Formats: sequence, C-alpha cells, structure tokens
Amino acid sequence: MIHAAPVRGRAVWIGCVMGVVCGVVSGCSARRHARSAPPAHKANPEASCDDARANAIETLRTLGYAIVASYDAIPRRMTIVAVEKQSTRGRFQATVAVRCDDRDLEVIGGRSAPPPHDQFEEHLRAAWRARGGGRVGPPVTRGGTPTAPVARVDLLSAAEARERFGGDIAAAGLVAAHLALANPTARSYVVSVPLIGLLRPTGDVVRPLPWTGARARLAVSGQSWKPYDEIERELVTDRVLRPGERSSGIILYPAGTYAEVDLVVIDEEEARSERLPPLPIAR
Repeated sequence: MIHAAPVRGRAVWIGCVMGVVCGVVSGCSARRHARSAPPAHKANPEASCDDARANAIETLRTLGYAIVASYDAIPRRMTIVAVEKQSTRGRFQATVAVRCDDRDLEVIGGRSAPPPHDQFEEHLRAAWRARGGGRVGPPVTRGGTPTAPVARVDLLSAAEARERFGGDIAAAGLVAAHLALANPTARSYVVSVPLIGLLRPTGDVVRPLPWTGARARLAVSGQSWKPYDEIERELVTDRVLRPGERSSGIILYPAGTYAEVDLVVIDEEEARSERLPPLPIAR
C-alpha cells in the first residue's frame, strides 16, 4: 500500500559559495582550496536507510521542496521520497529514489514546467554532491521482452466501473485503471504503486491516489457503493513480481484526461529503478 506522510516542512534554497577567488590575491594556499571542495563520495554497504532518507529529505527541503511522502521500496536498500513545490508558475511534483548504500539518487519523475523547475535535476545534483552523495540521474530505460516486465493499462468504462464499485466514480472525481503486469525475465522486480503514473496530454505526471484519499472522495459523493473492504481488495498493492509471475488489479487516479502510462519498476537484486518504454493507455 502507499504510505503517505504529511508535509513535514518547507525550506528556502540557501545558496552556497563553491569556490574562493584567488587570481588577484597572492599566497592563496592549496589547503584553502581543498576545504572548499565537497567531501569525496564513498559507497558504504553498511549505511543506514534512515540516514540516507534523512539526508535526501534535508537536501530537498533546502532546495525549497515540501515532502509529501516517503517509504522504503526495498527495506534497508532503497527508499522513495516524493516532493512538491508551489509557485506562481504552478505546482511542481517529483519523485526521487535513494539507494541506501552508495547514496545514488534516481529522479524517477517530475512535472515538466517552466524555469526554475526544469532545472530540478541539475540543482539536486549540485546540492547532493555538496553533501558527499553519489550519482544523480534518471532511471535506466530497458525495452523489449524478455529484458523488462510487460504491462498493459486499460481505463475502465463507466459501465465497468459501476459494476466493480457500485456507483459513478467519475462523479466522485476518480478514474479507475486496470493494470496487467507480467514478468517474463529472469529477474525479480519490485512493483510500487506510487511509481505507476499517468501522463496528461501536457506531459504532467499524475500519481495514484492512496486508498484513504480515494475512499474519502467516495464517501462525500453522496452515492451508495459496494463495501469499502471489497473495493480495497481489488486494488493493486506493492509487491515483488518474481520471474514468470503475473499481477493485475485496479489503480485509482484523480479525474482527468490521460494519454500515456509512466511506469517505473525496481530491480530487486540491483536496487535500481527502471522505466518501462512509453506505454499508451488502452481504451
């Protein structure tokens, strides 16, 4: 399930002086230059995921982003942090995966937006390096069976949704998608629901609603629904998809128009996120 956390705080970007100008000042020592450099990055297999998460959260807060969720995708190996920032240009949202041992950051998804949001990865890379962190970059992209899991996403019609839920989910501000996922590879993959996004025609990534949020929309809609525990059992939950296994279920999103699926899975053995090739939504 999705473990959403309340927003823990907001911070303002604090600029860092990255060097010392010595061109016109004689006697500028190598020692002074050495002190201004960021700490060297070293992988630490015994590193704590709590420490990795705390460092990532503090770095993102320093850049002015509010933390909206954090959870372990692979216990003691990889943690996920979701952030957002509101500005006059709109709301920017991004998701970052933190490898606990080598402090690599993988920018899983972010909303395309005008500056300064289009420099999110660049700013994060500089701030993370200053803390002695590892690589910052996008997930690996692999395509073609059997090197990656295979997925299909269908949006439920009004009739299909009414049969499953007992009411008009569009009137409740929801869209229901059916996910079918197969793993024809020889590797195990972690499927994490918050990493199954839908893309609007504008390119914005919309993440699934947690069940608590979706249930609240159903509750205030004024309609009669099937028992909530029955609906919840239909939903996709976080799981490990082992070689040869299949999985399917329903995912709930805010109402809207969607064009493609942005699906990221995590290689369990390597603790690396992988983005599947662009996936059109079947209708």
